[in-house]
Amino acid sequence: SFRLPLSGVLSMLPSKYKRVAALLNYSDRNYLPAHIFSQEQYFFSSNEITELLIENPSDEYRIAVDVSTLNRKLSAKESQALFDLKYYLKDDLLVKVDRASMKYSLEVRTPFLDYRVVEFAMNLDENLKLKKDVSKFLLKELLFDYVPREYFNRPKQGFAIPLKHWLKKELKHLVDFYLSDEMIQKHGLVNLSVIKKLLKRFAAGEEFLYNRIWNLVILHQWMEMELKN
Repeated sequence: SFRLPLSGVLSMLPSKYKRVAALLNYSDRNYLPAHIFSQEQYFFSSNEITELLIENPSDEYRIAVDVSTLNRKLSAKESQALFDLKYYLKDDLLVKVDRASMKYSLEVRTPFLDYRVVEFAMNLDENLKLKKDVSKFLLKELLFDYVPREYFNRPKQGFAIPLKHWLKKELKHLVDFYLSDEMIQKHGLVNLSVIKKLLKRFAAGEEFLYNRIWNLVILHQWMEMELKN
């Protein structure tokens, strides 16, 4: 298969290509869209979790982390959109917006999350959402009559925090403490050898691993708090 030699070449290139290299190593028997989504969102795939945990995760846990098992009747795009709606939007984006706005006494509204808009959008044909590599196709077609193109026909401008840089500098002490040999062995949930490989890859320049490392830091911090309580 051409995938393995190509994977080796890509793994030697900058960080973003290493994610593609990881995908090429998956066998055809795996549900590839789920792996693509996990790499794009920088979190663990079900295969990586199985390798990471000392004991295999239960079926209930797999459902929570594996996009492919949410609903196999949906297409890959629809499954990923559903995952975003159920987890990323609710537990991450809206939380950040609410906390940041409340700090400065701002009342933020989300009109696109009106239940009628959401129901309508969820039932749209895929071609009206993504058409010829144009995302939000129908919405943009509607906006053309009311909003200058330069306001929305441009790359997204997010407000992500520089976490991958903090983990190497300002927050490195958290990584060193919560992912230390002593801490990993104390809780006995994840494989120490896998953690060491992950940290080594991150230090060597595979910065796309930052979210995985942060998740592990928070997990062990939470377990420490639970022990004290």
